[in-house]
Amino acid sequence: MTKYMLTTMVCLVSMLTIAQTTPIHITFLSHNEPADSIDYDTDSLGFVHSTTFVKAFADTIISKNAAWNLQTASKYLLGVMYWQDAGNDTADILEWMDKQEQIEVDTRNKRNISYPYNAADIAFLLDSIGLKTPRRHVGIVYYPDSVQDWTVYNDGPINGAVFPFFQWRPEFGTGGGSPWHVKDDSTFGVWKPRAANDYYTHEPSNHIYYVGTGCVQRITEETDPDTLAAFITDLADKIATGLMPQDKFYPMKINIHQTDLSASTIQKAAAVIDLLAPLVSSGQVIWSTYSKTFDRFQTWSNLTSQDYSQFACSDVPAGSVSGLGDPVSADAGLSLFPNPAEQYVRIAAPGQQLAEISLYNLMGQELKRLPTVSTSQYQLGLSDVPPGIHIIRVVLSNGDQYTRKLTIQ
Repeated sequence: MTKYMLTTMVCLVSMLTIAQTTPIHITFLSHNEPADSIDYDTDSLGFVHSTTFVKAFADTIISKNAAWNLQTASKYLLGVMYWQDAGNDTADILEWMDKQEQIEVDTRNKRNISYPYNAADIAFLLDSIGLKTPRRHVGIVYYPDSVQDWTVYNDGPINGAVFPFFQWRPEFGTGGGSPWHVKDDSTFGVWKPRAANDYYTHEPSNHIYYVGTGCVQRITEETDPDTLAAFITDLADKIATGLMPQDKFYPMKINIHQTDLSASTIQKAAAVIDLLAPLVSSGQVIWSTYSKTFDRFQTWSNLTSQDYSQFACSDVPAGSVSGLGDPVSADAGLSLFPNPAEQYVRIAAPGQQLAEISLYNLMGQELKRLPTVSTSQYQLGLSDVPPGIHIIRVVLSNGDQYTRKLTIQ
């Protein structure tokens, strides 16, 4: 069974999950560049040092059943060909990674005078060393009113710069990277950009899709895994409670540059994966490589009759839904006690009048609703509510609204 047959099966199995909740599809994304400080193709020790951490991160992704896309430019690819006899030795790092269900190796269109290989050349070299085809995905550059390297794919296949006899055309691009990463894209969704100066308008007649990055997070030596996981948890809870639209498609990436891979950053990534495990169990997060995410988008598109989706990170509502203490302090304007709860929870708004109380599960279904309360505190019975994580929404008489996570045991 091929990797792409497995991908199709996964997409079909996940249709039930898509129908039940609106998940965030997350992958780790790494890339290498010709400008990297390590000369992968001429410095064997530097190549081995970098590849040791590439393999260690791959092992982490596989063991925890997460997802990782590695976008490679020519310098590292040439190093694999020189130092690991890629194409003749199936144990080379890129061919081994490409065989793993949780990992994809993709092309990256970064070149310079010393490394003139374009995306078609990278696709050709990856094909030549035995990686699976078709190659559907390219890392692109997006810089408003300046550098745009994705528009050529709307015109047809491109020829290699070094191997001009080879033609290649990807289905979709990702990254939205800009020079020095000062204006990177930060949009959830999948669409076909209309033009270089009209990137966020969907143009159905164009060929190339763009898979958005969402609210991009990055793992470096300074990253706090708890903070990163809490940010993603809050996004998932905002979707579940309807604070973010539930009729959108949400891809997202966590960046970790290949040169940033180390024992420390790999440990931090592993901690993030573990912290997000409850969201994976509930269906709020799906670890998904970009090809799987694109296939899931097409399934979602067929189910919803929507041919594209967009939601800007800048439109995410401010404030936090999840990660609150037990109980929530009165300083927050609203308190829940006990939390976790069993038979009841006491809701209090010191100095205010409660006007409306609603209880939702993580599928967004309203389980209880009290439209007229008119008291500063209320004891809500929970004996008929199934255990699990729920969301309470409270409206005060002055119009203020609060949303809190409630765990029912």
